[in-house]
Amino acid sequence: MQNFRDQVRKKTTGFTLVEILVALAILSISLSSVLYVINQNTNNLIYLKNKTFAHWVAMNKVAEFRVYPVLIQNSRRLSGRYTLAQREWEWTAHLIHTEDKELDKLNIDVYSAEDSEMKLATLTSFITFSLLDKK
Repeated sequence: MQNFRDQVRKKTTGFTLVEILVALAILSISLSSVLYVINQNTNNLIYLKNKTFAHWVAMNKVAEFRVYPVLIQNSRRLSGRYTLAQREWEWTAHLIHTEDKELDKLNIDVYSAEDSEMKLATLTSFITFSLLDKK
């Protein structure tokens, strides 16, 4: 009789419905946490890519103004659009006088064309017009 009971117990051992539900709840919570982290990392990657491209746009505009300083010398404030990485970027340039009469401060702000409210990059450089005047 004792052997029969042992055999019945061995056959009926296993997980109960409550244990399975608890395990599924823990699994679903952990998987949703993993998906949230993956989503955050993807969003951060996209943001950093946009910031990098915006900084490149600003550096290209600084180089352009250094090669052709007349573009900014006359107006002191410029804005426009620039295409980089198959996207449109908006930029604004502002020339500010410094204490040194031969040196001006150039601030360039870059925005995404899709969201012109969010500034992605700001680059400050210094530019001189004295070489231009001596020619």
